[in-house]
Amino acid sequence: MDHKYLCGVIQKIEIKENIKILYACESGSRAWGFPSLDSDYDIRFIYQRKRKDYLSIFGKPEDISYPIENDLDVYGWDIRKVLKLLSKSNCTLFEWLQSPICYGDFITFKNDFMPLLDCAPNLRAHMYHYLGLFQGKMEGLDLPTVRLKSFFYMTRSLLSALWIATYQSYAPMEMKHLMILLPPDLVNRLELMILLKSSVQEDFTFVLEKEWISYMKETFFKLKETVAFIPTMKIPIETIDYYFTQLLEKE
Repeated sequence: MDHKYLCGVIQKIEIKENIKILYACESGSRAWGFPSLDSDYDIRFIYQRKRKDYLSIFGKPEDISYPIENDLDVYGWDIRKVLKLLSKSNCTLFEWLQSPICYGDFITFKNDFMPLLDCAPNLRAHMYHYLGLFQGKMEGLDLPTVRLKSFFYMTRSLLSALWIATYQSYAPMEMKHLMILLPPDLVNRLELMILLKSSVQEDFTFVLEKEWISYMKETFFKLKETVAFIPTMKIPIETIDYYFTQLLEKE
């Protein structure tokens, strides 16, 4: 699917749902930098309703989703939900705002919103999140073969946790930035595996080298020992309320 068509999908949603889409992006393997031949297009968006909709006692739903159809996985959050998630330092929100693939001109929104991310990162919570994602798939390292897709999910989660521990900042979304943390020989191998993944289906399996398995397990256990010492922050509620009020006044 070309970019113009996907931008059109966003425009149709605006009209159908009677909302204003503030931001729309690609999330998932295409944005992370390691798509397969049959990867879905994971379109994610942030939207704003009319001011009167936020004044109702019986508020409207704070998300919009559609069934997956023709490789399109489309899902959006109301800005009010986004700000609630921001107060909890939700990792997914941090990733959406860093996506290299945007479906429209939303520069004004990003320029206004990105500084809020710097106020909000509970880095310890982020690191626990990524370590949890890795641990959830860790048993696969002991199997005779592993799905290439699972390997990339594990690698990205592990490197995201390592980034936080190394730089004391929230992790970048794209693999090309995270992979600089790998030993040089593993960087070269990972680049070849990215090329491989782009030419195979999502269910492709392979035998993972022992060097990879040792690196991943050793790094995971080291990070588990350090996560409790990672700093934590919380954005003031007054900052979030002010942003929301200003956004509604612009309507």
